[in-house]
Amino acid sequence: QVSESFEITAGVQTVTFAGVPSVAVGSPAATTATSTGPGAITYASTTPAACSVDTNSGQVTGLVAGTGNCSITATAAATSTYASGSASQTFDIAAAPLTAQTITFPALADTAFGAAVPVPAASASSGLAVSYSTSSAACSVSGAGVITFTSLGTCTVDANQAGNATYAPAPQVSESFEITAGVQTVTFA
Repeated sequence: QVSESFEITAGVQTVTFAGVPSVAVGSPAATTATSTGPGAITYASTTPAACSVDTNSGQVTGLVAGTGNCSITATAAATSTYASGSASQTFDIAAAPLTAQTITFPALADTAFGAAVPVPAASASSGLAVSYSTSSAACSVSGAGVITFTSLGTCTVDANQAGNATYAPAPQVSESFEITAGVQTVTFA
């Protein structure tokens, strides 16, 4: 009888990510990994300032937007017959989707040249400041909303809100009014 012996070593677990999740700040998404072995998979973020991940489910939460700034590691736990295995993936965290906003612009009354000039009172649903402009020949408007009459005719005032990191730009809203002939009051001395 002749005998030969050999060692049965721990199996190798290869961990593979199923795909790259599409994660935005405020809009989490799951990442999924599988293993060629039987070890339970857990997840960890190696960039905790940019993103976090649920240890068991793989749900990724973006904290800061950036290109390639989130890195997640999936680890298959060691078992009695398999050694631990792991894999990492790096991906972008998109900026949070912008919130829509609208502008409410009360009507402007027709005004005689020389009379008190109407003051536009538009407001944005975001609470952000509204700016004004015009392309009318009959008037000019400062960004703060000060209207100056230049001639008789139609004055159209455009209200705008450009948005910020949270709010998308608001659709422009316009109000028009007529600049009518001024009234001259004649008084005998």
